[in-house]
Amino acid sequence: MSKLSFLVSIAGQIAGILAAQNVGYVVDNALGQVKVVDLNQRRVTATVAVGNQASEILVLPNNRTALVANQADNTVSLLDLTTNTPAATIAVGQAPGDMIASGDGRFLYVANQGSNDITVIDVAARAVVAAVPVDTTPVQVNLSPDGRYVYAVNHDALPSGTVSVIDASRNQIVTTMAVGLQPVQFAISPSLTTAYVINSGSGSVSAIDLSRNEVTATIPVGQGPSSAAFSTDGRFLYVVNRDSNSVSVIDTQQDREVTRIPVGTQPVDMVVTFDSKFGYVSNQGSNSVSVLDLTYNTNESTISVGSGPFDVNLDPNENFLYVTNIGSQSVSVVDVNTDRVVATIPIGGAPVQFSSAPLYSSVF
Repeated sequence: MSKLSFLVSIAGQIAGILAAQNVGYVVDNALGQVKVVDLNQRRVTATVAVGNQASEILVLPNNRTALVANQADNTVSLLDLTTNTPAATIAVGQAPGDMIASGDGRFLYVANQGSNDITVIDVAARAVVAAVPVDTTPVQVNLSPDGRYVYAVNHDALPSGTVSVIDASRNQIVTTMAVGLQPVQFAISPSLTTAYVINSGSGSVSAIDLSRNEVTATIPVGQGPSSAAFSTDGRFLYVVNRDSNSVSVIDTQQDREVTRIPVGTQPVDMVVTFDSKFGYVSNQGSNSVSVLDLTYNTNESTISVGSGPFDVNLDPNENFLYVTNIGSQSVSVVDVNTDRVVATIPIGGAPVQFSSAPLYSSVF
């Protein structure tokens, strides 16, 4: 390849990456579709049919491929994002939900809530290479920073919830960690040395030392914690307490709750700005988003959105917040500079997740 041809090729790939930053993908659980949204025009530009009860989309770092878990069909759809068309359908375990990919995008790990196992997919080959049995009802899967271990969060394991630790090179369980009741999330700190397991049934958070894969602390929080988000430096963990309408602020250096911020009713999700100055919490019961001042740990304001707000995400440049409204079948677009809704995008069905392309992507 000549130098000119190489430069033209790289320029084309960079242009594709930049274009991808203006695209969002909304998972429609009711209609089994992915809606492609032009973020500049704020409208749906394409509809991609996937499987029944599509629950989650994962866009790979190359911005050209996405995977969608279809809970009712027991499949994963592979999408070609350059044409917005399905490229393959891969049979997995029962009731697939959460997914994560290896850092290079070669392998996909799928948590199957119905068959209590983790499916490992070779993405390029579009084939299943392993199915790893775990405990009861794996609801989330995560990957250690070095890619060595896969963590499966087992919601209904008894007498307590568990996290299965899988050796990614052998696809075998090496240990199982007991945590609190009904765990829902395994959140890895930006420090990359510690993880925190959100236990919805026991109102607590389990701290995990990733070097030893051991529980080191149990931190009480509010009732029914459902999700969590970190400050960028990992100093603070914010835990959304669905049943006590609050956000617990955990100091990760001391592994203790330092304060609790009141929000709206039935909060479910939270996103934190890159500078860690603000947090946005979706309140499913009060049809609103709470704007939190994280410098002072106060509820600064409330933004009314659609009915049943669920997933919240910032665009890569953090100019706009996107909120999926399951009840009103729409996505609210919030200008974070004014904290006002500037557009409402009709989606239809049941929009359960909004995802944009990764901000950084390899062009080689």
